Amino acid sequence: MGFADLYKHPGILDFSATWQPFETRQIASLRITAVPLNHSRPCFGYVIQSPDKTLAYLTDTVGLPTATQQFLSQLVLDDCIVDCSFAPRAQPHRNHNDLKRAAGAAREPKGVKHKSLWGRLVLE
Repeated sequence: MGFADLYKHPGILDFSATWQPFETRQIASLRITAVPLNHSRPCFGYVIQSPDKTLAYLTDTVGLPTATQQFLSQLVLDDCIVDCSFAPRAQPHRNHNDLKRAAGAAREPKGVKHKSLWGRLVLE
């Protein structure tokens, strides 16, 4: 279920201001843009831009949608973080990267200075 239970029991979290694809919000000196990801439910990664650095945080996905690839290709990223959940597989998981696909997703944006793969690895 992931974080679905947070919608049922939000506590102090407020989910009323939802994001739209490629919407950018300014928070202090940071510009944060929601980028669509491939998942069974709507899911976003985020591009976080400070005055001197740009980070792409792309988790809970399998590969990247074409529109997200095109958006990222217009940026010079200082860092790109992509998660993976599985060892390399012949067939992709429907919602999560295996190591091979995560490495490919991290290579897709051009001009990335540092690429990081992280997450828990499930060996089957």
